[in-house]
This record gives sequence, structure tokens and C-alpha cells, in this order.
Amino acid sequence: PSRVQKFRTIAPDVPLPPQPILTRWGTWLEAALYYSEHFSKIKEIINTFDSNEAESIELAQKTVSDNELKNNLVVISSHFQFIPKAIRSLEAVGIPLLQSLADFDRTISSLTSVPGNVGDIVKEKTENILSKNPGYYELEEIRDILEGKTPNKPTKLSIEQLTVFLQAPLTSCDVERLRDNRRRFTTENIRHWLV
Repeated sequence: PSRVQKFRTIAPDVPLPPQPILTRWGTWLEAALYYSEHFSKIKEIINTFDSNEAESIELAQKTVSDNELKNNLVVISSHFQFIPKAIRSLEAVGIPLLQSLADFDRTISSLTSVPGNVGDIVKEKTENILSKNPGYYELEEIRDILEGKTPNKPTKLSIEQLTVFLQAPLTSCDVERLRDNRRRFTTENIRHWLV
């Protein structure tokens, strides 16, 4: 409580640091963006604490003095600040498949256009994830049919199934949050769930 009070005294206009949720990537990025935006003030506050009081304070003071941290925060805030918003957009309920895929394509395009070594790593990881997700390419084919384009190969889905896909969610976030058996959300039972 005394450190929180000191924080509020030194930086009354700066909100307290966010608490990232371990399993939610967007919250980690939001925390990094927070620290990027308020880095100077956070560093000033941390340096007012007595490093002899706790090992964590000493470690925090060393960490905020490290230029690598500062550089990494610059990269994150410069090239990845769109991700939390994209995650929220893709998790939204009731978004038509065409809009979700358009949002996803914009996100992938932004990720693969990051420059430098970090960009190369992100591009390789993105391509690796997409290659392991054949359902994404099936949804692209369904999107083409829904948009009136001729797909590259014929689909096995019926007209009724294709029509239902217009409102199909791109993510399974609702299912994952609501059900204990969320790992059973397979391609086979998605058709049943959508109907």
C-alpha cells in the first residue's frame, strides 16, 4: 500500500499498472503498451524505492535501467499496438464470417509487414500457424462462395450449410469461455453447433 500511495503521489495522472491475465495475450500486450507509454514516470517511481527493502525492487531497478527493455517496448508500441484491438474484434459476438475474415486478413497483413529481425520471426511464426490450421483455408473458400466468387475447388458442403456459415464465428472464444468441454469443439460438431 505504501508503494501504491507513493505511485499516486508522484504520478497522479497515470493509472496504476494493468494486471495481465496469464492466458490472455491481449492483456500482456496492453501491459507492454502501458509501460511504453509511461516508461519514464514508472522508472522514476521505481528508482525512488529503497533497493535494500526487497530483492524485487533491486531487480525492478536493474530491469528499467536496461536499454534492451526500452528498445523492446519501442518495437512493441511501434509495430504491435493494433493486436489487442484485433483480438477484441475477432472475439466479438455476432460478427459475420466475411467481416471476421476481413479483420483477420488485415491483422495478418500487418503482422507480416513488420520490418527487421523481429518481423522475420513474426512472419515465420504466422506462416507456421496458418499452415497448421487447414480450417482457415476452408473458411476462405466458403467466404469466396458467399461473396459470389468461384472457388478453386468444389466444396463438399450443402447449400444449407454454406448459408449457415455466413454467421459462423472465426474463433471459438464463446465456446471456450462457456463450456468445460471446450476441447471437443471440432470440425465435425461445428456444423451441429451452427445449425
